[in-house]
Amino acid sequence: MQVQGKDVMYATQYSSPLDCAVKTLQREGVRGIFRGGLATLYREAIGNAVFFCTYEYSRYWMHNYIDSRQFSSNSGLVVAKDIGIGIMSGGLSGMAVSIS
Repeated sequence: MQVQGKDVMYATQYSSPLDCAVKTLQREGVRGIFRGGLATLYREAIGNAVFFCTYEYSRYWMHNYIDSRQFSSNSGLVVAKDIGIGIMSGGLSGMAVSIS
C-alpha cells in the first residue's frame, strides 16, 4: 500500500486496506488473502520451537547452577534471582531465534 503510485506508469490501485482486501477477495478468492501464509507458518513454527527449547533449557541450567553448593548462601535474593534468570533466558532465546 505504501509504495503504490510511486511509479509514474502506475496509478494508485487501492484506496485503503479494506479496499485492498475486498479487491483481493474478488480477484483471487480467500486463497489470495492467505498467499504466503505457509512460509510464514514454517518460519514461526521453527522460530517458536527454537525459542521455547532454548528458553526452558537455559532456565533449567541456570537454576541448577545457582542452586548448587557454591551459591547456597545467597538464599535471600530469590525474587531477584528468578527475574535475572528470566531476563537472561529470554535474551539467549531471542539470540537463538535470530541465528536460526
